[in-house]
Amino acid sequence: MIEVSRLVRRNRHRLGSVAAAVVAAAVLAGCSSSNSGGSASSSTAPAGSAPSSASSASSASAIVAQAQAAVAKAETPLSTWDGPTTGPKIVTGKSIVAVVPASSIGTYYIPALQAAAKKVGWSVKVISLDPTEPQTWIPGLDQAIALKPNGIISFVNSLGAVSKELSEMKSLGITFISYYSGPEPGPDPAYPSMFTAITPDSYGLGKLQAELAVANSNGTARAIVIDLPSSPISHAVALGNTAEIKACTTCTLLTTTDQGLEAFTTPSFAATLMTSWVQKYGSEPFYSFASSDVFWNNMVPTLQTAGVADNNVILIGSNGDPAAYPRIRNGQYQIATTAQPYGLFAYQTIDEFNRAFHGDAPSGYVPPNYLVTKQNVSEAGGATAQYLPPVNYEAAYEKIWGIGQ
Repeated sequence: MIEVSRLVRRNRHRLGSVAAAVVAAAVLAGCSSSNSGGSASSSTAPAGSAPSSASSASSASAIVAQAQAAVAKAETPLSTWDGPTTGPKIVTGKSIVAVVPASSIGTYYIPALQAAAKKVGWSVKVISLDPTEPQTWIPGLDQAIALKPNGIISFVNSLGAVSKELSEMKSLGITFISYYSGPEPGPDPAYPSMFTAITPDSYGLGKLQAELAVANSNGTARAIVIDLPSSPISHAVALGNTAEIKACTTCTLLTTTDQGLEAFTTPSFAATLMTSWVQKYGSEPFYSFASSDVFWNNMVPTLQTAGVADNNVILIGSNGDPAAYPRIRNGQYQIATTAQPYGLFAYQTIDEFNRAFHGDAPSGYVPPNYLVTKQNVSEAGGATAQYLPPVNYEAAYEKIWGIGQ
């Protein structure tokens, strides 16, 4: 379980046919097609402590204003380099293995990693994982270790699940960097065998998703949070979602659901789950957040088949999956995704390994979360369904490494 207080401290500075039939019945039974993002919840304060209506309204307005400011900032792509400008010169002739899922996390990352490695004279071996089959992830890491490279960067569901592999890599002198494996970027004292983690600020990402719901609904969001405790990243995103929705006193946290990964990656399970949500909560618009856009891939078809209004179920995802872009562009249920700069992550991977090979500390760099919405969906690589920040990070890293001058 993630230590909630540690995540909060770190982020204080950051502003199927049967199923379709049932959904359709729920819609006919009274689902609203209002353009509102939700409705204000009513609550009774404890006796003697009830705030005045004026102060409550002021507090709600402040929360909405803060959310609007955070969303506006996150909709602006990275255009000025804010990463490292100093570091060791490149060490040539190294070998690394990348163990990554065959999804947006890996699809855009691997070509950029291979290109960066070629520039510095390194070899890259890729082991591709099925993102929907967790049982294949540890064997993939074991396969990488057997190759005895200089470094391994790997996606795993939980670092705690690969303690044996971490010890083995340490004994073999293999530098290990985790990729999308933990809730926070950077080193983790709990896992000293890991040099660093290249991953988004998951708690901040979850908070940003909920801020969009607060801003979009003018402080009346009704929200469903998806929590997968077995996944540190998904759990941290859910904590961020929950904290922001609860901070909005005029918003409503409808439920927090933990159905397991298969509920979202298996079409029939996903359809059944969405059906239950619409049946129970669909009389008024509601929002839901996900730590991966892939979750929505199996839910949106059920909504479309049933004829649920696009503004009645409002989805906010993450990772910038290619399928999310047309949904956002065309206003099909999903209104945003928190996309990540996978090409930049690739160059950062080479840089972090190089620092480790020199015995230096990690760079500590964390790119800001970027929010793709209908307003900017065609910007910064959006036309090709990916996030390409308009900043020359390649040149910035090559200058550090002493190449391409």
